[in-house]
Order: sequence, then structure tokens, then C-alpha cells
Amino acid sequence: MSASRSTGSALGKVIAGFLLAGLGYRLSFFSLALLPIVACFFLLFLPRAEKFGTKKRQSLSTSLRTGGMNGLYISGALRQMGTSGAASLIFVYMATLGIPVGIMGTINAIGATTSTLGVLVFGRLSDLVGRKVIFAFGFGISALAPLIFAFSRGGWGIALGYFVLGMSFSSLYAGSTSYIGDRTPMERQGTMFGLFNSSRGIGGVIGPLIAGALTPLVGFRSMLLIMAGIAFLGFLTVLARTERGNGGHT
Repeated sequence: MSASRSTGSALGKVIAGFLLAGLGYRLSFFSLALLPIVACFFLLFLPRAEKFGTKKRQSLSTSLRTGGMNGLYISGALRQMGTSGAASLIFVYMATLGIPVGIMGTINAIGATTSTLGVLVFGRLSDLVGRKVIFAFGFGISALAPLIFAFSRGGWGIALGYFVLGMSFSSLYAGSTSYIGDRTPMERQGTMFGLFNSSRGIGGVIGPLIAGALTPLVGFRSMLLIMAGIAFLGFLTVLARTERGNGGHT
């Protein structure tokens, strides 16, 4: 499922470029708006979900404490603060490095393309070597992407940073969602998956605000180094606040 989302993200960026060149802004937005409507049609073919059992539901506070789930959510927010903050001004940064506009779009697609393949590989690996190994790897290399951006001098360096960013997302997302599924009762899984994505969303809002406030004061490189530090803090948190599991076994 994650691979299909990443594929759609990569294809959407490519298609949007051709639509914009051929149709202009208004018709391009209209054409892209039709795609989610078409997607709704396919939902009609999904089978009805089975009802959950009649046993007592696990409380939300218990679910959060189980297996260090709260630590995973805090880490997800910190990681997203660092990576989203770095990515929020990356196009301006690339412009200061003299990277052509046409190359910028290609570089941006590298992350989504890497994620498409990565979630398939890391999803399988999380079944073989354990969830924490995979998502800890993703959280760890997340801090490398802003570092690579900070010391890049041209398009190849930024492209490498986006490759690492795609690897980090695919590994942490494949491992984290499997980890949540292993440790959460069926009737709570929707809530816990939603909280995980919400924590990442909060980080995605705060990170660009911090980056925007810091850059005029300290410059692009120092801002990127600070973003790397925030992402690394998320890595340390996830190491300390989550439990190790083997494959699908808790």
C-alpha cells in the first residue's frame, strides 16, 4: 500500500509538469482534481469490514503505553520536524547554488521514486529481521539528509540527500506501521495508525516554521545543521523508548 502511494506521488509530479506545459494552471488543477474522484469509484469494490469482537476495548492510554508506542509518536514528530524543515526551503537553497529549474524537478522526484522501491524491500525485511531494526535505521539516516544538503555544492549532492530521504521514509514507515500493528488490538489499530500520521503531520507543520525563522538569522547551512540535530534527537528517542520485536512476534 505504501509503495502504491509513493508511485502515485512520483507519477503525479511527472504528469503535473506535462499538464502545466500543455494546459496551463487552471486546466491542470482541474485535471488533477478528477483523479481522487476516480479513486472513490474503486472504493465501491472493497468488501465490508468485519465487526470487531465483543471483548472489552483497550483504553487509549493503555494502547499508547504498550510497546513504547508514545515514544514512536514523539520520534515521528521530531523526525518530521527535521526533514520537513530542511525540505521546506530546499528549492530556494538550490537556487542559491545555481541549480537549473529543470534539474530541481528531477531531483525532487528522486525521493518518491526511492520510497516506491524502498517500502517493498523494507516491508519484507521488517518481517525477517524485526520491526525495530528497520524503523531505527530509517530514523537514523533521516538525520543524514539535512547534513548532506548542508554540505552540497551542486545538484548531485542534493540528489543524494533526496535519495537518503526516500530511503529513510520507506524504512521507518514500513517498520513503524508493522510495529504498531503487532502491538495494537484490531479495534484500536485505526486510532493508533491515525495518531502516528498525525504526529508526523504536527512535525511537518512545526519544522518549516522553525526553518523559516532560523534561516534569516543563521543562514541556510546552519539551519540545515539544526534540522539534522532535531532529526537525530528523534533517532535517539526511538532507540530509548521502543521495544525490540522479532518479525511479527511481540
